Amino acid sequence: NTSVKIDDEIFFGTPHTLLTDYPFGKTEDELQRKYDSIEEAILLGIVEKPTILLSHQPPSDVLDLVKRFGVYSEHAGSKSLLEFSNSICPKLHAFGHLHENFGYKTINATDYINVAFCDDDYRPRNKVITYDTVTEQIEILETKE
Repeated sequence: NTSVKIDDEIFFGTPHTLLTDYPFGKTEDELQRKYDSIEEAILLGIVEKPTILLSHQPPSDVLDLVKRFGVYSEHAGSKSLLEFSNSICPKLHAFGHLHENFGYKTINATDYINVAFCDDDYRPRNKVITYDTVTEQIEILETKE
């Protein structure tokens, strides 16, 4: 978990997932404590509020559906990450991890982008998504096969 300021944007990145057997894997409770401490640091003015949130894991209920028995039916995102994103209200929250839900959507004032480039079989099939931090425009680029 770290942040960097580039021009007028404050980028905050978090590598954690709910896969606890991976190096950055955490339980939902561990993530909640981590994000709560970051929110407190923002409120106290210790760290600046991010304008762009980058995470490995998607937030719960946002481009996070996974297949179970051949049907997209289960949300696999993090509830605490969703709460954190809702609390800081970044203009962009970009993530990957779940390849099934490539794309973007806007909820309230936040643009959410699942930038997973590979498909479920780890083949590079999805298109490139760009985000202009000045105009806040999202574009899906055509790619050559």
